[in-house]
Amino acid sequence: MLIVDDSKAMRKTLRFFFEQMMGLNVVAEAEDGQDGVEKFKKHRPQIVVSDIMMPGMSGIETLKAIRAESPNACVIMITSCREKRYATDCVLSGAYDYILKPFEPKRVAAVIKSAIQS
Repeated sequence: MLIVDDSKAMRKTLRFFFEQMMGLNVVAEAEDGQDGVEKFKKHRPQIVVSDIMMPGMSGIETLKAIRAESPNACVIMITSCREKRYATDCVLSGAYDYILKPFEPKRVAAVIKSAIQS
């Protein structure tokens, strides 16, 4: 997994959840979209979890860049932004799913398990 989020605290929380609670391997973290795209190219993770609202390259731009690099990439957006247009943009841009912060662990686990199985 690759975690892309400008919040160090959120990256740490997600890493702990994925590794300690779900037994998954986080291959890298990125603090912005550009770094996320570069780390995606380097590590080729099975799943990318990305925030939407980040300085510089937004999460939606990051999603589009990753999908352009690898059309079958599984990118899950996780954000505190509740505007429906962002959810629509994510889905239209090829996001696997869209999760709102603060996230419910059961919901995140279900989405990740579904992504792994597909």
